Amino acid sequence: MVKPGIIFSLSVIAALLAGCGSMNFSISEPKGFARYKKDTAVFRAISSSGIRMKACRVKNDPYGDADMWSRSVELHLKGLGYHEISRSGLSAASGQKGELREYAYRFNGENYVYSLALFVTKKEIFIIEAAGIEAEFKKRRADIRKSIDGFAISD
Repeated sequence: MVKPGIIFSLSVIAALLAGCGSMNFSISEPKGFARYKKDTAVFRAISSSGIRMKACRVKNDPYGDADMWSRSVELHLKGLGYHEISRSGLSAASGQKGELREYAYRFNGENYVYSLALFVTKKEIFIIEAAGIEAEFKKRRADIRKSIDGFAISD
């Protein structure tokens, strides 16, 4: 079971930014994931092994550029005990540049992985999160990445 708060560790930041708005983006659930369809403002999906994925957008208000938000997220997660294990650049299918980070976290004797993709525009921040127990996450990593690579922002 995923530790409460791991998948939504940016909720403090998101709350400050007025929460998720309606979807003006598209993303497909990874292979082997079931998508929750009740909430149309947020993308949510889960695998049978408990890997969760979420995508939403928040207003970029107060305004910050991609570097500022990236550093803010890093400080926030490190303050919660997360350890960065990788960082790479991304391009959305619609052309926007972003960043993908993975963090390790230990809870109740289990190792977890938390993956975070950020795409920052002048008006909005797009957040894609995925998390779960490390052994299960590793099995789904490629499918999660394929889903993130297919992410597209619409106008």
